[in-house]
Amino acid sequence: MAGKIFINYRRDDSPGMAGRIYDRLAQHFPKRDLFMDVDAMEPGVDFVRQLEEQVTACDVLIAVIGPTWLDARDAKTGERRLDDVLDFVRVEIAAALHRDIRVIPALLQGVSMPQANELPEDLQTLIYRHAVSIRHESFGADTQKLIAACKSALDSERERRRAEKREQQKQPGKGISAAGIAAVAFVGAIMIGGVAYVYHATQLKDPVPAIAFQPAPPTTPPSLQDRIDEALRRAHNAGDAPSAPAPVRGEAYRPNGTRAADGPPVITPNITNVDNGLPYPFGNATPPPQQASQPPADLPIVVQAENYWPDGKRVKF
Repeated sequence: MAGKIFINYRRDDSPGMAGRIYDRLAQHFPKRDLFMDVDAMEPGVDFVRQLEEQVTACDVLIAVIGPTWLDARDAKTGERRLDDVLDFVRVEIAAALHRDIRVIPALLQGVSMPQANELPEDLQTLIYRHAVSIRHESFGADTQKLIAACKSALDSERERRRAEKREQQKQPGKGISAAGIAAVAFVGAIMIGGVAYVYHATQLKDPVPAIAFQPAPPTTPPSLQDRIDEALRRAHNAGDAPSAPAPVRGEAYRPNGTRAADGPPVITPNITNVDNGLPYPFGNATPPPQQASQPPADLPIVVQAENYWPDGKRVKF
């Protein structure tokens, strides 16, 4: 409720003059921005708090001080009203002073500002506020000064709010609205919920068993017997071996190329086939160069031997 003016007065002190001031202000300010009497007090409501809230909602408070304002007495107890902590006038002015609202004392008919020792403690700072004198004979000119003071106070308050707004814009973290905070909280809740869902889903699935790495067993080169057995197995699978090979015939040649006399194969176990490493007679054996010599012409030297199956087929390796 920015831009409002609160008129504080004591009814048995200056009701007529307060009404004239209100009418004069209504010519320059909207009536919706002028607050004068507390007419909407609801039953059961803390009136002190309600008065403080209404005063706090205003930017200017005009304290109308008449001839009997300082020494007004309660008709029943005879005590001074300003000494009563529940006095309306005292509550309203104290609330404005406490919240540093612009308070303009309006002194009627030449009344002087009260002294600090004449006021209760919560009203003593009122003496430092600049006052405006209002008389019947110069009412128009005096109220014009009051109107100018109110306009100046409202302009200052508007400028102060603009400066605060600019400062908040320079510091975005301090200017986050309630809607912005709610939006951030909503997005954060969605993110947290998504993370919780993914975690829960992963917990429901069966864990993938770890596959232990098993290194391949070390390999050793096949022995000579293994290679012989493998050659026989291949020959048997190919259909060439109805039974174990049984060499039945062999041929031997001399170094000059002539064939030696027929006879059983000559076995030379010391001669090794340089091609596949198999000993004679399971392959074609060629003697190493350093073992070749020129024997007598009538002595057969085996340089090539072939083995055959009983049906006459040659053994293949």
